[in-house]
Amino acid sequence: MVRRARYLTSAALGLVLLGTPGLHAELILHHGETVEAQGGVEECVVCHDGLIAPRADFCLANCSFHSSHAVDRPYPSTRRGAGYASVETLQAAGIRLVGGRVVCISCHDLSRDQPYHLAVANNGSQLCLTCHIK
Repeated sequence: MVRRARYLTSAALGLVLLGTPGLHAELILHHGETVEAQGGVEECVVCHDGLIAPRADFCLANCSFHSSHAVDRPYPSTRRGAGYASVETLQAAGIRLVGGRVVCISCHDLSRDQPYHLAVANNGSQLCLTCHIK
């Protein structure tokens, strides 16, 4: 996510300010701010630091680079490739990968109004089971 134009990623900045062809940014309104819907972890934590927007404590603790469920990693995990649903299954469910990687918007869809903007409802661990095959 990004906060106002001064925080746009280089791709979004090129698209918005320079009209650079080939760059694709999806800017949407998110709680009164214009953000890049396809942004990575860095764009999200710019605001979700506890000062500007609610701190993403669960995500930072459970999806951090150091956890067993790390964000900004390739999908499927190279450790257990057979234990994961296909990319096509994820896309059909509304889960996005950015450059083949799990990022914040893989689980959170900013266009959804439900709590935490979950891409898939998590009743009975449904969100988790969209990717993880038991």
